[in-house]
Amino acid sequence: MTNKLLVFDFDGTLCDTLKTGLEVNNYLAPRFGFKSIEAKDVAGLRDLSSSELIDFLGIKKIKLPFVVMAFRSNLKKRSNELRLFPGAVELIKTLSDSGCTLGIVSSNSKKVVQKVLVNAGIERCFDIYRTKVGAFKKKRILERLSAIPKQNGVEVVMIGDETRDIQAANGAGIGSVGVTWGFNSSAALSKSNPDYLVSNWKDLEDLLLNL
Repeated sequence: MTNKLLVFDFDGTLCDTLKTGLEVNNYLAPRFGFKSIEAKDVAGLRDLSSSELIDFLGIKKIKLPFVVMAFRSNLKKRSNELRLFPGAVELIKTLSDSGCTLGIVSSNSKKVVQKVLVNAGIERCFDIYRTKVGAFKKKRILERLSAIPKQNGVEVVMIGDETRDIQAANGAGIGSVGVTWGFNSSAALSKSNPDYLVSNWKDLEDLLLNL
């Protein structure tokens, strides 16, 4: 049995939500008074940290929780459009079969996360769900989630595509893996000092199995 707790971010890490997420962002922008994002700007925005992106969009801190709730609600309405990245299903099945304990920590709703996983046939591979997490609240969740496993000598690792995922993991004192196929670029992720940075599913599988 593998003594590991592997915690995955959902949007941008396991699930390809970029196109739908951008459309939701631009739908909400006039309502909350922040900038919309054009497709041509996405490449450049990938180099911004999560905090820098919020500043660029002009989302006021006092409005951020309401923006997140509205974003989550609108994404839920379009959950039928969401699909896992090619390679995600095979990875999760392999990790589960190897004995790893798998979890998800996401700002998305549990209904959306589980719906996508059910459609992919891998919902039973996950033992832990922490959803509707605030934009910058993952550190606290990870600290609580990892406390007992760490005491028992379990290797705990967070896998995510955004700088805030890496920062939360580092702040919680657990391992961190940045994946470059989601929102943030490898350059942006590197600035947050992940323990590992991977650019394809095979490398991620090899890394997680051999930690």
